[in-house]
Amino acid sequence: MIVVDIDNERISVYSKERQVYDVVEYEGEHYDKDNDLVYSFYCVDNSGHTCRVRLVKLLSENNQFQLYIDYDDFMVVYNAYSLN
Repeated sequence: MIVVDIDNERISVYSKERQVYDVVEYEGEHYDKDNDLVYSFYCVDNSGHTCRVRLVKLLSENNQFQLYIDYDDFMVVYNAYSLN
């Protein structure tokens, strides 16, 4: 489960270990080369490391999202579906 809590400026990923990303700056939204809608956040994780979190709404797929967590030396990607 992935929770984007806009009011508290926090993104939580409930995987084997809970991951918490505090939003330092909302970097805006744009469309990528595949015409998918990308929301970008500059964040600090629960270990104090900075990263960029990108929530991508796949416009070609109904209710499907991808969550990218970008660090300097690696990236984590989750595929997710909206329950709404």
